[in-house]
Amino acid sequence: MGWKKVSTEILPIVFAIFVVVSLMAMYFEVSFTTKAANEEWIKKVKALADTQIETVVKSTKLIQGFVETILDDDKAITLFKKRDREGLYNYLLPKYLSFKNVGVGQLHFITPDLKSFLRFHKPEEYGDDLSFRKMLVKVIETKQKLTGVEPGIIGLVLRAISPIMENGEFIGIVEAGIIYDESLLKELESKVGGVSELYILYDHQGKLETPTVLKSNPNVDLAKEIDIDKFLKDENYYEFKNGYLYISNHFKNIDNETVALLLSKIPLTNVYAQEKTSKIITIVFSIIIATVLLSMSFFMHRSIKKQLAFNRASENLIRNISESIIHTSSSASEIKSMAENTELATTEVDKALQEFSAYLEESRAETETTINGLTEFTNTIEQITEYTSKLATLTETLSQLSDRITDISDTITVLAINVSIETSKQNIDKEGLLRIAEMIMELSNSARNLAKESKHSLENVENIVASTTLVTEKIRKRISSVRESLDSIVQVAQASTTNVEKIVSASKMAHNSVEQLYSGIEQLEEAIIKIKEEIETFSSKVLTALQSGKANEQDQE
Repeated sequence: MGWKKVSTEILPIVFAIFVVVSLMAMYFEVSFTTKAANEEWIKKVKALADTQIETVVKSTKLIQGFVETILDDDKAITLFKKRDREGLYNYLLPKYLSFKNVGVGQLHFITPDLKSFLRFHKPEEYGDDLSFRKMLVKVIETKQKLTGVEPGIIGLVLRAISPIMENGEFIGIVEAGIIYDESLLKELESKVGGVSELYILYDHQGKLETPTVLKSNPNVDLAKEIDIDKFLKDENYYEFKNGYLYISNHFKNIDNETVALLLSKIPLTNVYAQEKTSKIITIVFSIIIATVLLSMSFFMHRSIKKQLAFNRASENLIRNISESIIHTSSSASEIKSMAENTELATTEVDKALQEFSAYLEESRAETETTINGLTEFTNTIEQITEYTSKLATLTETLSQLSDRITDISDTITVLAINVSIETSKQNIDKEGLLRIAEMIMELSNSARNLAKESKHSLENVENIVASTTLVTEKIRKRISSVRESLDSIVQVAQASTTNVEKIVSASKMAHNSVEQLYSGIEQLEEAIIKIKEEIETFSSKVLTALQSGKANEQDQE
């Protein structure tokens, strides 16, 4: 009996310890789940930001499309083969300016001996030796196209380089490039957000002792906020500090050396604030529950000392509370499971967004190429119209020549009749015959001139017909190219539609996961309410017992 009494007296203390331990376990589980979800979310944000930065910084399709446009232009290739620098510059300048407006700052023609022939960004500089550039040397050796980042005299440049082949003959090199400068960092700041800095580690002569730093915001120094060496050693390294995500992008040359490092500081203050708020709410909620339950336990402890008749009620209370706590733990597990499902849905959305972004970039490049092709097609139609106008003019000229020849024929007929009349006379008019001879001479000269003009007109007609034939063949090739570009755009559009469907599916999955998460929270709330009701019932029984005990004592007195 004594042991049973002692066990009953310490039961509230054991219960209080159990409640505190359960709340602590629940707090650490929720904290762990929240931290894991935040870390996974930060990784996804980093991956999406990397994709956006790659799209802005490494626009290889744009410069490759520019180079392909040059290679498809027969007139440009002919002018370069003739080494007509001024003609080539004047012919391609409008096309260069249109691509310059979308960020392509370089167009450069190079001779087979690696001498600069024509720089469109600096046309006054040419003839210098470029054999120190590794990418050009590799293109000379392989006769293959090459795309990559290369330090140059003017700074860091993303280049697309291609050999120029004319009927199997290597006649030179053409390259297009995007120069990395402050304007690129400003574009990153507007599209991605935050602050960016570009550390250029190499120039055209080799590694720099002190890196050249380009900044989007001169008032910010990222080198003082983070350890740059960690970002240089590990391409996948990132930091999340004080609500900001620090990420990097490495630029490597053809020798796989990191020649430049792009650092970006992306604000995620909302996520940081939500994480802190979640921790504070969890701590406060746990303290309130612990305080209430401990207070109840203290009250139970005092009441049990005076009345031990409620062992069964105490056992029922503890059993019910234990079941509620188990149910609460089950709800917490369900919440964790729903968080994982939400994370998977988020992963699918991010993956679809990345593919969607890549398809949009490809569609943009294909659309630009198609527009350029349509522009050249319009110019060709204008040439055909001009040749047709010239042909009509020459036809009219030939008609006039025919009329003149008819007049000459009529005049010769009249003169022949006059000669016949004069010769039939007995007294021949010598002066009249002389006059007729002079008129015949003039007609002969006129006929000779008309023959020359007719020959010249026929030669012009022949040239125009030949030019029209060449232009027509060019139109046929251009229409084929435009048709292929349109087919590519259709394929990209279909792929974009598929990605949108994936995003919608993942969004529905995330919505269902959130609904299940709310259901788990409601179950958690119901379990806590049940604990509260059990405690209130138990307190009511204890109070009744105390009142009964006092009444019995008074009766005994």
